[in-house]
Amino acid sequence: AHRRAAGLLAILIVYLVAVPWIGYPIAVAGLIAAVAAYAGARISLALGMTAICGAAFFWLMFKALLGIPMPGGSLSWG
Repeated sequence: AHRRAAGLLAILIVYLVAVPWIGYPIAVAGLIAAVAAYAGARISLALGMTAICGAAFFWLMFKALLGIPMPGGSLSWG
């Protein structure tokens, strides 16, 4: 149980370090995909589409709907 928690913590740390450089949308898509894969999901087109749609949903919810600015890195539309 502790190893699984440590693995999730490592994924979260990578996400937090990556956000300033790659921006929120790309980083959160990576976070969704990494957590799903870590939990046992097969790496597939469906997983990639889920990560992209999830990132778009969160970006639209926070930025467009709630007006909360998201970090935009050099590779992002943040």
